Amino acid sequence: MRETDLLAFEIANEIGKPGSVMCSYNRVNGVYACEDKFLLLDVLRRDWGFRGFVMSDWGAHLPVIWPARLEQLPLPVLSGSNIPRASAEVRRAFGFQADRMPFDVEYPEGSDIGYRWFEKTGAKPLYPFGYGLSYSAFRYDRLKATGGRQLKVRFRGTNIGDRDGADVPQGYASPPGRTKRLIGWTKPYLKAGESTMVTITADPRLIGEFDQKLQRWSVREGRYGIEVAHDAGDAAQTSYVAMSHREVRPEPLCR
Repeated sequence: MRETDLLAFEIANEIGKPGSVMCSYNRVNGVYACEDKFLLLDVLRRDWGFRGFVMSDWGAHLPVIWPARLEQLPLPVLSGSNIPRASAEVRRAFGFQADRMPFDVEYPEGSDIGYRWFEKTGAKPLYPFGYGLSYSAFRYDRLKATGGRQLKVRFRGTNIGDRDGADVPQGYASPPGRTKRLIGWTKPYLKAGESTMVTITADPRLIGEFDQKLQRWSVREGRYGIEVAHDAGDAAQTSYVAMSHREVRPEPLCR
């Protein structure tokens, strides 16, 4: 979880500095999320330094990729769809919205969620991650990527269409032996024929792995693939950089 859902929340916590967060109703490794010491105390309070309040939530998240076929998904059958209806005891405990008996949800994809799963399996979705339409057309060139201890990607985006419009160029990096990771994006609005230079500086956690034992992020030394893309399935330019080994500890916002 440190490399998927938790990382997104960690970065959002740093940037947004929220006063409250929601915990989900489901269980994580057998423990209800709203009663999970690891999530609420070890991660949220200790590692991230969160000082706000936590409230419960009935919601869930939706996928951001449209598969071409259900068989492309890691779990083609919706979890809980074959579970019996909730008993009276369960409804008393969880409220009238508890439609099913409690059940476990497995994640066979591990940390390779979303677009990473499609890359790992070689499946082509109907609409890939980051897909979108514009009133114009755009070209990317002059890609220059630098590595070492800090990954930076710089390139030029040009509106080659006849109309003014906005675009969302995306940067991806592939660590050695791993699927690619989204490292950043921007949304320039360009007039017809106009160009702009775009720079993406990657947070090292986005290309690193979390060491549960040492409680820190580790960026592998090695050769990383770089893509500038219109979406996760449409790389416009590619390159490679050599990254140095780097370790990053979680830094609380306040102590």
